[in-house]
Parts: sequence; structure tokens; C-alpha cells
Amino acid sequence: MTRALAMSLAALLLTSATALSQPLTTVESRFAVKETSDRLAAELEKRGIRIAARIDHAAAAKAAGLDMPPTEVIMFGNPRLGTPLMLAQPSVATQPGRSRSATRPRRRSRSVIRSPARTSH
Repeated sequence: MTRALAMSLAALLLTSATALSQPLTTVESRFAVKETSDRLAAELEKRGIRIAARIDHAAAAKAAGLDMPPTEVIMFGNPRLGTPLMLAQPSVATQPGRSRSATRPRRRSRSVIRSPARTSH
């Protein structure tokens, strides 16, 4: 278990450093924001990747009396890898993880990816 934890921690540190050093990737989507997010969530779950959170920023803005184009963020990960790391070093939980946002500026849906791995859209 100690070796696996050390290897997982090393992988996380390299992944986090890589993710932070790379620019965000923006991809145009032919689908609306909700459908783009729904399709991503379904694909992640099909691959056994857990959705940690799905945040609808436009709904939160509306609840605050503000107007915002449709914007959603999906945070995802693998608890089998992340949990041992967070138990060993709780500050790992504050590191940027894998997430994807979908927004509709100027009537075109876009996906913005913060992850060194490619995901389908």
C-alpha cells in the first residue's frame, strides 16, 4: 500500500504541475451547454469515472438576481487514486483537479478543459 500511495502521489504531483503549466483548452461544441455537459457526464460515467460535482453557474447567478449565459462546470475524478493521496496529504484536496466547463458566449457553446488528458465532446 505504501508503494502504491507513493506512486499515486508522484503521479498526482506531476499531473497537477503539468495541468497548471498548460493553457486551458477551448473546444467549440455543436451542442447546447446542457447537452454538452450531459454528454460529457454520460461518457465519464460509462468509463467508470465519478462525477464529483456539477455546478450550474447561470442558475446560481439567477438566484442572486443576476443574468449570465448558460455556464456549467463538471468536476470528476477517481476516488481510488485521490482518496489515499488526500489521506496522506490533505492539502492535495485543494489542488486543481480534472474539470470541464461548458459555456455559451456569443450564442456558441464551448467546452473549456483543465486536464492534460483529452476528453471527447
